[in-house]
Amino acid sequence: MYNRKLEFINQKLNHSIVEQCLGCALRQEMEVALQETKELLGAIAPTAPLPLAVSRTSDAAILYCNDLFGLTFGSLSTELIGRKLPEFYCEPADRQLLLAELENQGYVREAEVQLKKTDETVFWASVSMRPLTLEGESVILSIFSDITDRKRAQEALRRQALTFENIYDAVAIADTVGRIIDWNPAAERIFGYTKAEVIGKSTEIFHSSSEQATALTHEILYSLRNSGRWSGTINFTRKDGSDGVCETTVVIVADEFGKAVGAMAISRDITLVKRSETVEQELLASIHSRARQQAAVAYLGQQALMESDLSALMDKAVVLVAQTLNVEYCKLLELLPGGHAFLLRAGEGWQPGLVGNATVSASTKSQAGYTLLAGESVIVEDVRLETRFSGAPLLHNHRVVSGVSVIIPGNWSREDLARGERGSGGEGEIWPERNNGGKSSPSSPSSPSSSSHPPHLSHPPLVPSL
Repeated sequence: MYNRKLEFINQKLNHSIVEQCLGCALRQEMEVALQETKELLGAIAPTAPLPLAVSRTSDAAILYCNDLFGLTFGSLSTELIGRKLPEFYCEPADRQLLLAELENQGYVREAEVQLKKTDETVFWASVSMRPLTLEGESVILSIFSDITDRKRAQEALRRQALTFENIYDAVAIADTVGRIIDWNPAAERIFGYTKAEVIGKSTEIFHSSSEQATALTHEILYSLRNSGRWSGTINFTRKDGSDGVCETTVVIVADEFGKAVGAMAISRDITLVKRSETVEQELLASIHSRARQQAAVAYLGQQALMESDLSALMDKAVVLVAQTLNVEYCKLLELLPGGHAFLLRAGEGWQPGLVGNATVSASTKSQAGYTLLAGESVIVEDVRLETRFSGAPLLHNHRVVSGVSVIIPGNWSREDLARGERGSGGEGEIWPERNNGGKSSPSSPSSPSSSSHPPHLSHPPLVPSL
């Protein structure tokens, strides 16, 4: 009703009533309308839920303002009467733009501007303006609303959106049932899927097996329920099928009431880092292995010069080789007179009673005989699949899988072998592991000769063979 009455009054006041007044009755009607306008303004303003002020159009001086206006601008409303309204605009040009809009459209509705309080504190406000005529004078009714909190929230959202789109890490947001509802460009780059391809999909698409995805999901959900976050390393599969590794942190996304509405995962691709670490670890392991081997060579050389008991030297050699190469078995075979068999002269890991008693055939059907005739090291990747020779019962009884055999230089030649004449010499074998289904890449050392004198080490006795 107040709005209709104000509109009616404005229609009357917008005409030059005084000039058109032809009689006392019309003049009295005008005065009554003016009085009613004052009374209506006085009744509405104090109870209005928003700060408002009435200012003179000519000089923008404040003619009236309510208590909320004074509270908003940091002063008593009575102290603000007479002050110029443009004083409260951070940019006076903003008010000029509003006045231009008011003149063109006849109103201004919720224009956003920056204002300042009496203590110069800046805040954001929406301004609505309407022209009025009060006591024959043109005035402007301005209504203000502090929107500082809303602007801050909008700015925060803008920054978050900017961060979301440009952050280096992949960000994915899923709902409470695990369906992806948002996906930033970094996630597209890392996982290979576009946003359109993953929206509405389950996170299982990043794993090669559903069992792996299910186990990981249960682990993450358990952590979220207990601590509100999960952090760890995830192995994933890209769209092109390649594998990757990422460090991921998952946190709960809650609404304004604290109710969980989803989860956000932030992931960083560390695939190259992991590969570099693997290469570095392999390199370090190779360096350490080589260092151990060289140390063993030096120690064995010292023992060969110091030890007068050849049997004791051989026993030390097989133990040292087994420890250095980290293998389970190592044996040294001595070619017996006649050249038809080898004696297990020294060994490590074999059943008690075999060393010094067990023999191995020297024919080419055995690995030892084949190695001696070939004149070079022989690597066996899997005894069960070997076709060049048959495995000796000694190997089968110990469930040996793979190994390498090398020749120990002695006083013989291939021509001697052809004539059946063999001098002192032998063969050494290293067997890494039992038949557990796996294979190894053994190293092939040489062992000391079986001659009555310490061997002449003219070359490094530990030569890796992959």
